[in-house]
Amino acid sequence: TASTVGRFIRYQGHHTRLCVVDPEHSVTFDYFRTGDHSLTLERGSGVEGIGRPRVEPSFIPSVVDQMIKVPDAASYAAMMFLYKLTAKRAGPSSGTNLWGAFEIIADMAAAGETGSVVTLICDSGERYIQSYYNDAWLAQRKVDLRPYRRQLQAFIERGEWLHRQPRAVAERSDQALHATSMTPEANSSTEMARRKPISLTLPNRKRPSVEPASKDGRTNGRCGSAAAGAPGAFRNRKTRARLCMAAMKGWTT
Repeated sequence: TASTVGRFIRYQGHHTRLCVVDPEHSVTFDYFRTGDHSLTLERGSGVEGIGRPRVEPSFIPSVVDQMIKVPDAASYAAMMFLYKLTAKRAGPSSGTNLWGAFEIIADMAAAGETGSVVTLICDSGERYIQSYYNDAWLAQRKVDLRPYRRQLQAFIERGEWLHRQPRAVAERSDQALHATSMTPEANSSTEMARRKPISLTLPNRKRPSVEPASKDGRTNGRCGSAAAGAPGAFRNRKTRARLCMAAMKGWTT
């Protein structure tokens, strides 16, 4: 998801910056920071749907502006906080996204910046009622949500965001990626101000397209080289992507 959104932003020449959030037990953040493809973990992520124990070839760090490492307990607390605000249950990865979005909003507010922050609500939380939404399940795993709940409440009530999570920021020069690790106490708004503008030259290659769908929704399975605007089996998905991207003017997580 992150690589697809990042490639779209660069291809279209948007000024949108992309922040990717990574859960506690995942190597993606450290890979972005170090460039080490050999990183592995012995256990999987505690946030269903995101986080990987090994480096995925599909992840493209060159289209990402920064990453934030989010503790699992922070993801769960933000997921429940979203439920408290909206009365709609979302999954834990939506909590990870929301925590990252709040950190970016706090950075912008501290720097006196204005703009839009866009994130995703990934899936319904109904399937997690007996796990992530269950206090007994959390207690059995010794998950303490209290410090993260206090931080979320302080942010909504007073605009305070006191504790930031580890962060890696891309500093690009001539399309080279240099990721810098930031401590939770670092002033991320200062780092953002020092970040250089992105200049990316895209390769001159044809964009693949799919053969137009028949009335029953099927295609002949071949890829063509028609113009990107030509109708195809994925035209509805492309339309949704354009609508989402048209709304992005600030940060997206």
